[in-house]
Amino acid sequence: MLHTRTTRSLPGSRPGLMRHKLQMLWLICFLLTVVRVIFADTGQFTVGLLKYRETTGSQSSVKNYAFEKTGSGYALRLSQDDIAQEILCDAAHHTLTERYTRADTGDNITVRREADRLVFTGSAGGRPVRSQAAIGNDLWYGSKLLLRGFILSQKQSEVYYMTRPEEQKVIKLRAEKQGLEDIAVAGSRFTAVKIKCTLPDYPVLPWKSFFWYRASDGILLKSEERRGPPWEPLTVVELTHEDRKSLGAAQARSDSPGRLQQELYQ
Repeated sequence: MLHTRTTRSLPGSRPGLMRHKLQMLWLICFLLTVVRVIFADTGQFTVGLLKYRETTGSQSSVKNYAFEKTGSGYALRLSQDDIAQEILCDAAHHTLTERYTRADTGDNITVRREADRLVFTGSAGGRPVRSQAAIGNDLWYGSKLLLRGFILSQKQSEVYYMTRPEEQKVIKLRAEKQGLEDIAVAGSRFTAVKIKCTLPDYPVLPWKSFFWYRASDGILLKSEERRGPPWEPLTVVELTHEDRKSLGAAQARSDSPGRLQQELYQ
């Protein structure tokens, strides 16, 4: 009669060691998941409200922006006194359509990208507006707040166009990353990506402006802009308040990108 003997692995044997490694691997994966959830829920602005104070010399005003998620991109809305601006952009924050209205003058201007040009339509000063500007294949940002994609990318520079619908003008700019800086805004300190903007078609001109974007999510924190000749004062813009919203809730409020587009541009 044969007798069988059950063997047990010693604590240092191979089966026990393998089981211990699997348990440690599971624990590490669990902790990494927890860390990702924590950091995804704090410090990252996706959609919500942003308030800025803009100062030029002794003149100061407040600009309120609202980021909203659409089905395929984002909508950015600005309100400032009698001025309203509404921008639709894709997932990379590249502008598709912009609308500018001014209640006190009745100005109503829409800018749309059509192939390699921007087309201005509407009315200003009581006269119809119909003009266009060729921009080739370059990018178009209807607002400096929309450079978030560039800020978070590995690119060191980017050439793009910005629009001034109230003047039916486009401006070609080059943004160049200058490195990271710690700055204080709205009572808090942030790590920011500093950007220098210049005019690529006029390299001999001394014109330049600087922007600071939060390194974690590409939100504009501060800017020092030259909007006229060198003897005019700088325009300083600073973030004064932000209110983050739930991305899921924002998507639930937008039934579809078509509904939002009709709401903004009907």
